[in-house]
Amino acid sequence: MLAADAPIVEPRMVDMVNGAQRGRPVLILISGLQGTGKTTLAAAVAASLEADQTMLATETLAEGRSAVVESVMARGLRREWQSDAAALGAPCIVVECICSDVALHERRVAERYESGSSAITWQRVLDDARTYQPTQDPDYVADAVEPVERHVDAVVTLVRRRS
Repeated sequence: MLAADAPIVEPRMVDMVNGAQRGRPVLILISGLQGTGKTTLAAAVAASLEADQTMLATETLAEGRSAVVESVMARGLRREWQSDAAALGAPCIVVECICSDVALHERRVAERYESGSSAITWQRVLDDARTYQPTQDPDYVADAVEPVERHVDAVVTLVRRRS
């Protein structure tokens, strides 16, 4: 676990991605069920890349800036964003967030609900899981049982390769 004042992203990672951000803009789509770490990962990746964390990805890409979008997104919405990015000549990286430890996943959701930071209950996650369609071929799978830094590093590496 990280100390409260520890940076989420190591300085070497910021140096690594600064060059990637100077390349062409990239769209990073982060999807997964509630409580799988999407928001944490999206914020860390956006900070590392100096990218916009936004739902207005097409506009952001058209302005020449990279965009990070995170949500429990339907497959059709993912395809739409991928198509928009392709039309703008921007690579698209798709990340699927999971939590392979069911007890941890339930605990994460329950803690957020009990603290008032989320209205999502564990039952809602279970209900959503019945209809959620995970990304079939994600570029990267981020498991919430692993440190977020590992996932940020992997996504940054993908961005560098494709920008």
